[in-house]
Amino acid sequence: MPRLLIRLLCLLLVAVFAYFGWQLWALESRQIATSATPHAEQPQALAVTDVVPAEAAARPLFAPPPPRREKAEVFRTPLARRPMQISAPENIVLRVHPARAPETPSAVQRAQRALAQGDLAQAKAQFVALLDADPHHLEALLGLADIALRQEDGAAAWRFYQAALNAYPQDARAQTGMLGLAAAAGQVDAPALERRLKNLMVEAPQAATPHFALGNLLAAQGRWREAQNAYFEACRLDRTNPDFRYNLAVSLDILNQPRLAAEQYQEALAAAAAGAPANFAVPAVEARLRRLQAQPEEGAP
Repeated sequence: MPRLLIRLLCLLLVAVFAYFGWQLWALESRQIATSATPHAEQPQALAVTDVVPAEAAARPLFAPPPPRREKAEVFRTPLARRPMQISAPENIVLRVHPARAPETPSAVQRAQRALAQGDLAQAKAQFVALLDADPHHLEALLGLADIALRQEDGAAAWRFYQAALNAYPQDARAQTGMLGLAAAAGQVDAPALERRLKNLMVEAPQAATPHFALGNLLAAQGRWREAQNAYFEACRLDRTNPDFRYNLAVSLDILNQPRLAAEQYQEALAAAAAGAPANFAVPAVEARLRRLQAQPEEGAP
């Protein structure tokens, strides 16, 4: 009887060792097969700062969009060309006019005035004249990019933004414009665009345009409270831009804060009346302001 138990125990041990030996052989086989297959290189996400310096050869941050593609959602028709519907995210202004250049204020102001009045041919001629005098004129490049966007020519806008970044690699407006085009072309999704805009805010803390673009992105997602905060920061950094004031007013209006919304509508109208280019319809904003001012104050009898 003891001998039988010893034999059974030996057989059991042999079976156990055989099982684990087979498992070890299978594991080594899988490792050999895995090591023999080359790993595909993982694409690394480009940071906003991965822009070619001025002295380097031109290389776009993303692949440029094809010419004359379908009109991108990021660059919808501005409010001036459509009826005003305060409750819809489409009311927000999506493009930013480039700021005026201090070195040639009269020339840039004439071009900006023509652009604000919708005279694209005259604005383009004046911006081109500025480029003839200075091929690296930042405001002219940004103005021509804005005209290209109005004409739904993303490829041309891309080239102007790229030229601006080649001359001024740290310009936040050109970087924001390029990110918007990349997002419109489907090369950057919404979470990645949000991260890059926030990174750009850290790199250029005095730039208002990234805050404005982030507000538009958040508004498109229905995140109006966060959008309102982003628009407020854009207004804090640039108090004279009527589009910033207008989008802040729309966000406050949608968040049911009529008194604050009316104040910002007034500020937007005042900035536009002072000559700053605006993308919203002044009569529609004036009508909305009158309706808000006609509403009784909360708690009033």
